[in-house]
Amino acid sequence: MTRHFTKKLALSSVLCLTIFQASHAQEPPKSDLCSRVSTLLEASNTGFVSMTGETMNEKNRSYVSKVDLAGVWTDGFVYPEAAEGPYILYVSLGGDNLQIIRRRYKAWIPKLTACLRGWKRTETASTVEVKSVFKQTVEGPSIELDYNLEPSEVGDTKYDLYLTFKSPASLVEKNFCADLSSLLSASQTRFASIAGPIDDQELGSHTSTLKVSAWGSGWVYPAREEPHARYIILGGNRIADVRSNYLRWVSRLTKCLPGWKRTKEWSTEDVTSVFRETSEGPIIKLEYNRKPSKLGSTKYDLYLTVQAPSATQKAFP
Repeated sequence: MTRHFTKKLALSSVLCLTIFQASHAQEPPKSDLCSRVSTLLEASNTGFVSMTGETMNEKNRSYVSKVDLAGVWTDGFVYPEAAEGPYILYVSLGGDNLQIIRRRYKAWIPKLTACLRGWKRTETASTVEVKSVFKQTVEGPSIELDYNLEPSEVGDTKYDLYLTFKSPASLVEKNFCADLSSLLSASQTRFASIAGPIDDQELGSHTSTLKVSAWGSGWVYPAREEPHARYIILGGNRIADVRSNYLRWVSRLTKCLPGWKRTKEWSTEDVTSVFRETSEGPIIKLEYNRKPSKLGSTKYDLYLTVQAPSATQKAFP
């Protein structure tokens, strides 16, 4: 499943309402647009919680944004608890003509640039998308403007333009450190406190009830000889992208774990960083696969594993 497919899927239940609104809305003047962009950037520093309006989807905790960009954009949708970090997404619905969306993308670059004095823009292109990322600092908030090159299979439009406001990496890091501390506490009792419903009886896995900021699904294995919890960030088909993400998370883990030692292990199968505070304490592993996966839609992914302390493992019946 491509990233744009996921975006359209998340919006499919509400797009019918916003198509009418967007088609009749007037595009805000430059000064008004910049004011709204500034408001969204300020809200990014607190995870966009001040922007949450009416609930859109209670299950994935998404909300309608209180800030309307109008013009070609649908209502904004806020995801304050998203696995990759808090963000707000706006969509400019297109059609079957890719050229229309390409022209719209090029028209919005100078509009955003005018509102973001001193920010840098980097553009990347692949076989599936074209994207511009605006950033003022490496750790600050970011704005992404992108469109899909592969026809969407969701909704009535094949090509669309996406505008995403993302919270600073520092906020994600702060939340992650707190969640990691909760994971380490749970490791003292073989993760029983965060073991949710059975996910796979044969494997002895449970879904984790603890969400880890910026990470996707988590599973707990409390009955294993080496009880552990494992989380995943889905990657893609380019190992270079996953490797780059791995290095960013090595840095974040190092900041969250002062005094812990890191050792690196690698093989033809994967690359792993192992973090330990003491020889008998819990172990944290960050790893990615070097051989393309044959399962799922992504070839390379990132994994975070927290293993219970040795004393807990010896208590296994």
